[in-house]
Amino acid sequence: MKNESKNSSTAQLRDTIKKINGISTGINEKFMIIHALRSGEKSYTDIQQIFPATNKSTIYKYLNDLFLAEIIKKRVARIPGKRPLSYYSLSFLSINLSPATISKILGYANGCEDTNDTKNVLLIEIPELKVVGKEGKETKFYPSILMGALLDAGLRIEDAICVLNSVSKSLYDGISTTEIGDMAIANLKNIDNNLADMFKKFIEPNLNVMADSKIEVWNRDKISEMIKEKRKVRELSTAELNFLSHKIIRNIKKLTQEPSKELVVAYISMLANTA
Repeated sequence: MKNESKNSSTAQLRDTIKKINGISTGINEKFMIIHALRSGEKSYTDIQQIFPATNKSTIYKYLNDLFLAEIIKKRVARIPGKRPLSYYSLSFLSINLSPATISKILGYANGCEDTNDTKNVLLIEIPELKVVGKEGKETKFYPSILMGALLDAGLRIEDAICVLNSVSKSLYDGISTTEIGDMAIANLKNIDNNLADMFKKFIEPNLNVMADSKIEVWNRDKISEMIKEKRKVRELSTAELNFLSHKIIRNIKKLTQEPSKELVVAYISMLANTA
């Protein structure tokens, strides 16, 4: 009975992760598809009309992601002499994102074991460690920070957990954050070189800004100076400026790897007086 309960819990967890992966990219568009299917079955043509400016391959990808995640169902109507027609309908959709479920996904559940059923799904237990940042400051290692960076860079949650599991096995007290990043990149190369390159660009401390048809490299010092120039309220400390410039670089990289100068300046202006 205990094993049956454990297997059921693992199956539910895998189903939750599968559904999260299904909507991890193109979230807004996929939610629009789900919303449209609430009223009943729709043909591909019906769904395409929701996104008149989106190319067919992208729409097919959205639909296929939702289908593989078992969020929607697909029916193919075959008519002699004509191309098959695809119809989509909504499956039962329920994603449990309670704090307890999120903890289990990240491997913090009591009694979590790295069994064959949960391997590469749940995070292995990580001992408390100290890490050294780029400024030489020693802080506690938080797995959630690396996990967040992996997800922010665009990785699927299963790949992020897999990398975090692998990296965690090689951590030691006093390791540098740079070395942790290098480990993550090396592990990503075992999954996909493109993912490794994507994550490497994301964690680089500089921002490649498109200005007058050429790329300018903006570092944290430059962005910190711009924050100080545009700030109209309390002066920020060096630590606060470092944190804010880092946040600006990461947030913009979530949107694009080569932002326009206008976008970056506007974003700096906005955050400079809201921090």
